[in-house]
Amino acid sequence: MLTRLGIATVAGVLLLRGSAGLVTSGFAEQSTTFTRWDLALYSPFCLTLGALAAYVAKNE
Repeated sequence: MLTRLGIATVAGVLLLRGSAGLVTSGFAEQSTTFTRWDLALYSPFCLTLGALAAYVAKNE
C-alpha cells in the first residue's frame, strides 16, 4: 500500500513536470538553450518516466 502510494506520487510529479515543461517552454517568448533542450529531451523524458511509473503503480 505505501509502496504504491510512493510510486504514484513519483509518477504524478514526473507527469506534472513534463507537462508544465512542454507548456512553459513551448510558449516561451525567447528560445534559449534550456527551452530547446526542454522541448526536445527533458519534458518528453519526464513524461515517459511518469507514464512508466504510473504503469508500475497500477500493477503493484
